[in-house]
Amino acid sequence: DRYSSLCAQKWLESNRKFSICGMLLRPPFEFFRKLILKKGTIDGIEGLIVAAMHSIYVFLKYAKLYELELDKKQRNKS
Repeated sequence: DRYSSLCAQKWLESNRKFSICGMLLRPPFEFFRKLILKKGTIDGIEGLIVAAMHSIYVFLKYAKLYELELDKKQRNKS
């Protein structure tokens, strides 16, 4: 939770914009990358768990970036 929040804050500060495509496509790609390309299948169930947790982490970074952008827009309106 802490690292995804830090990464989302860093993205916001570097003017990275939220993308629904990124939020929907990046986590499955990262799952595939960890499990197949990085040979997580060799580790068995542990590799599957690591790949799943990493894809959740990637999703959370995008979700938190979206929340931060919404907060920023609301503060600018006030």
